[in-house]
Amino acid sequence: MAPQPPALVATIPVEERIGLAFIVEAAALSTFAPLALMIYLIYSAAKESLVSKDPLVPSSRTRYFRSHLHYYFISLLFADTIQGLGGFMDLKWVSQGNVTGGAFCTAQGALKQVGDVGVALSILAITVHTFLVLFFHWTPPESPRMAIIVLTLDWLFITLLVSIGYALHGRHEYYGITGLWCWITALYPVERIALEYFWLWAAALLNVVLYIPLFLALRGNIVVVHSDRYPLIYLITILPTSITRFMSFAGHNVPYQATVFCGLLFSCSGIFNVILFTTTRPMLLPHTTPPPRELTTMSFRRTAGATTALTEPFEPSASTATARTGMNIADPQEDGELFPWHKSESPPGQQGEDVEQIELQRRPDDADTASIRSSKLGSIIGAAR
Repeated sequence: MAPQPPALVATIPVEERIGLAFIVEAAALSTFAPLALMIYLIYSAAKESLVSKDPLVPSSRTRYFRSHLHYYFISLLFADTIQGLGGFMDLKWVSQGNVTGGAFCTAQGALKQVGDVGVALSILAITVHTFLVLFFHWTPPESPRMAIIVLTLDWLFITLLVSIGYALHGRHEYYGITGLWCWITALYPVERIALEYFWLWAAALLNVVLYIPLFLALRGNIVVVHSDRYPLIYLITILPTSITRFMSFAGHNVPYQATVFCGLLFSCSGIFNVILFTTTRPMLLPHTTPPPRELTTMSFRRTAGATTALTEPFEPSASTATARTGMNIADPQEDGELFPWHKSESPPGQQGEDVEQIELQRRPDDADTASIRSSKLGSIIGAAR
């Protein structure tokens, strides 16, 4: 059966209006929170760039704005703002009790498409960057030129995706009423997949593909407490919505409760990313001095000459000649800043006697330094014997 042309007016029942109101509230948070954080970051970066030109001023804070990840986060916040704005426009449908076609509906459909694809590609840029730095030990150049080129190509591609569909079908109900809001209408199922959902799922699949070998490579070597959880949030928010959309594409009747729940979860993407950004990457926030002990503690066990990482404290016993080394490794939050590993070696015959507490710190001049404090705890293995 061929899809029917979209209606010019679609009435929203009272119970669905209540659910849509919750979506609007979540979309409002996902619009203004990323926008406020993005403006704050850009303003502070511009302000401190002037300060950084003074050779007498330490660069311990302004250096963070040279990070490639910082540019990708700005892109993600911008995409979150556009995506949230597309959802916030549902406020009109809630207030008037129906969805109507026209210029406002077309604008909402276009903003939703731009925001959805923009978030997907920004998340993918973060994932690829993290993979190259951690897996291949790649050190990005100090200049942000590469990040700017990547983001320019991303947003040109997004503009092309939106422009192609609207240029070909803009006058033939390309954007229109699709249930509780406006998007690409059912008359263009191929465009729905090719110009949006293919890219959303391609980004999600690549996120999974890249993080699996990254997890396996780092397992047993390092435990990153504040790892990049943006791909996980992306998968959590997009998966339910994609399932309901594909059910609708296949002609199945999707309950409005499922539509509202998935829309609410999807609309929270922006606020989730802001919360994650501000809590796990405070060093990328301007005017923020990292706490002196903001480090990740690692435990290493040496058995028969081999050193392995422990995720839990290891208690030595008489059956194992083991040394425990507590290592504090700074969170690799910036480009190529995986600090070098320092493994303490016990003198011959005293393996397992020394505990080395190693802290890696960053001086304002960007040099890596290691301060080592050692304390004799007695002969653990000797006492066990």
